[in-house]
Amino acid sequence: MNCISETSLALKLPSLINWKSQRTSKKGILGSLFSLIIIGLIPFSLVESVRAIDVTITIAVGNEPLHGLAYDSSMAKIFASNRDNDTVSILSESSKEVVATLKVGTEPVGIAYDSNKGEIYVTNNGEGTVTIISGANNTVVATVPVGTNPLGVACNSASGDVFVANWGDNTVSVISGRSHNVVATIPVGANPFGVTYDSGKGEIYVANSFYTAGSRYGSVSVISELTYTVIATVTVGFNPGYLAYDSHTNEIFVVNSASNSISVISDITKEVVDTIKVGFHPNNIVYDAGKSALFISGDGGFNSTVWVLSDATREIIETVVLPSTSLSSWGIAYNTKGEVYVATGLGEICVISDSSLPFVSPTPTTVTSPSPSPTPTAPNKSPTISPSPSPSATPSPTIEPSTTPNNNQENSAPSAIVVALLIVIAVVVAAVLLAKHKGRRHD
Repeated sequence: MNCISETSLALKLPSLINWKSQRTSKKGILGSLFSLIIIGLIPFSLVESVRAIDVTITIAVGNEPLHGLAYDSSMAKIFASNRDNDTVSILSESSKEVVATLKVGTEPVGIAYDSNKGEIYVTNNGEGTVTIISGANNTVVATVPVGTNPLGVACNSASGDVFVANWGDNTVSVISGRSHNVVATIPVGANPFGVTYDSGKGEIYVANSFYTAGSRYGSVSVISELTYTVIATVTVGFNPGYLAYDSHTNEIFVVNSASNSISVISDITKEVVDTIKVGFHPNNIVYDAGKSALFISGDGGFNSTVWVLSDATREIIETVVLPSTSLSSWGIAYNTKGEVYVATGLGEICVISDSSLPFVSPTPTTVTSPSPSPTPTAPNKSPTISPSPSPSATPSPTIEPSTTPNNNQENSAPSAIVVALLIVIAVVVAAVLLAKHKGRRHD
């Protein structure tokens, strides 16, 4: 199955000109010609640069596997959180089939894999807990109380620490991978959504999705794992959600859902060094170290879409429109075989082959790494859990009035042909009208 290679635009030229009632004056002819040319330019703003990347298979899983996908490299499995039926689906990487379904907490959303212990951490947004699953035998080994409405989760496999963004009480819970207890609770910004771990600096980056007083922009809190304190706050775009750490460039890429952009943060200066425009409403992001690229899931304005971003050029190099009737895609993960897994809102997962993509490896930036497995200095206590303000629905970034989809991409050849044909038709129509006008004047 191939992805869509071009956005179709249905134009009915007769509807643009009222052939019977419009006066065939020079003003009317010029107006018609101008209207046709303007409409002919529409494909340039709607059609993205899209190549024929194979979507190899679409897998039916549970209900609405929106946010969470994780890849277990040791057991060759993919874990998908199904929010609407409180389960996690386990897929075989080889057969692309669901091999097990586990019952977890209420409204599972975020999901992360700890490669050192072979465990999967699932945030249960509706009940304020984290379910821990053994990847070896597909069983639940623990359930840990955290803050209110947990969403994003990330692991430091070296130290065993797990970091959970609690959307409802503006905190980050730190779970010890050894004891499976909360060892620290860290205040951050408003409505923390996604979280990622910077292994090069030993820092945690948390996207605060709600804008602060006096500003419409969201922010990212930077936490030191050595002290469990916020050491910097970085202003980014509107409604930042998920984010990913790029180990080649030592940068953090932040998805700004309502800005249709990606903010790039240097982990050295703790400043935004670039803002990259993508398509309409990006949702989630994952970094593929083998390909030196980032895969971004989103709405695309019309269909579930995945954008491929080169970390060498900071440009969108590919766009994949998924063969799904869902209007959005969220959860995204990659494996070591050149495959990218994308979860849609219709209980399905699309698998994309990235073997044909033209990746360019960047030159790694040298940074000083922290001491391995830092010792926490925060007190050993669990946070106080208050009743969930909205247990019936997973919170998502507030969507501001959006702008027209805008990409840093060149227009594809098919869209240029469409525009050329429309202009030719416009010229022909104008010539016919002009000839009729001259004929009436002679009469």
